[in-house]
Amino acid sequence: MKITTFNYRKIVDLCIEANEYIYIISPGIFEEIAETLLEKKRNNAGIDIVCVVDPTETAFRSHHGVTSSVSKLLDVGIEIRELLDHRLSFIITERQAFFFFQSNRSVEEDPNGPNAVEIPALLKAFFIMQIFKRPMNPKLLNVTEKEFGSLLVLHNSFKTDDELPETPPLLDKQAFEKVADSIQKNPPKSPDTRRLVQVYTTRIRFVEFEVKGIHVERKTVKIPNKILNLADTNLRNRIKATISILDEDEIKRVSALMEPLEVKIKQLRSDYLKNVSSRNKNVILVDKLFEFKREIQKIKKDYDELTKQVIKTLNEARKKLEDRLADQIEKIFTENAPFGFPEDSDSYFIRMRAEEEARDIKKPTLDSLLKSFKITYREFDPTWNDFQDKKFVEELYSIGFINASERDKIVSEFEAIRVLQ
Repeated sequence: MKITTFNYRKIVDLCIEANEYIYIISPGIFEEIAETLLEKKRNNAGIDIVCVVDPTETAFRSHHGVTSSVSKLLDVGIEIRELLDHRLSFIITERQAFFFFQSNRSVEEDPNGPNAVEIPALLKAFFIMQIFKRPMNPKLLNVTEKEFGSLLVLHNSFKTDDELPETPPLLDKQAFEKVADSIQKNPPKSPDTRRLVQVYTTRIRFVEFEVKGIHVERKTVKIPNKILNLADTNLRNRIKATISILDEDEIKRVSALMEPLEVKIKQLRSDYLKNVSSRNKNVILVDKLFEFKREIQKIKKDYDELTKQVIKTLNEARKKLEDRLADQIEKIFTENAPFGFPEDSDSYFIRMRAEEEARDIKKPTLDSLLKSFKITYREFDPTWNDFQDKKFVEELYSIGFINASERDKIVSEFEAIRVLQ
């Protein structure tokens, strides 16, 4: 059990990571959590989702969630139950479970200190079986058979208090519709646009994604200036100042090995990332982040496997590299008298001197070549300033990350602020 700081982003992340079940008890459901649950249901119809809320008008007017979130969840068949006037807050998934102590959104956006306690596995199972009436097994809880047996004994002997029904009843839809209608006719004052922005930052992230060092066959070695300066202009035009560490045949072999990996990287960008020119950044849907990171790990693993095939070629190439460097240096020494060696100089001596210079040139080690492969990944939230830019909002709409009504809502909210200012 641990004490931690819990915000709405953490709730969203827990929901994204869940595959089996999500059980939430909270006074209300906010848009970002509702959108995440809707996306989970669309992508995984078999996931079991239950939300227990306080559907009273007082709760909604106190900024404990919004009626539209409850309506959206009902529309797709997500189970909504009611517990009037409650102020309990906890979330349970197959991965983790937490009690969290939240303020309404008109008072506090993100907590500064600890406000949550992780629920131990046995207590988690107790809630699942007692309140949500779901079957449970030790495998899903990661507990022993003996511990699970003790839990069943506790469950069978438990008597609930009259104030907390064993299983909260299903939402009274008629009563809820009356509350929703009243809220629509006389909506509570919105705290500020920060709430609006937070709805979308739980759905959209900026991503920096860069891959370096995949083309080991493009690495080169430069002939030192002290040798190049011996060559006249004509000779400089005919020699190579930089030498590839691989010859042409080796370049073709390594390129052929690396090409499928390069295709995978391009496909990864295409499948998950969208560029927004107004910010010169890539964006990704939050519900795709887990898959995106998993694919990055696969690419790293593929590269490690490829290096095993490339190592032999690189070792052979490094041995031949000195000969190719010596060839160029020898050309400078012999074809540029008197700046190099006199024309009647002993050819064996010139070659020995060229090979000596070639050995002294610093060349990349095998380890440095293989470790030059690097994937840089960083994610961060769009900010208030991003969303007040109409071009950015329009681009989010054009790539399908928000719909037309959401676009219009964001633009109108920020336009109202500009008028007030």
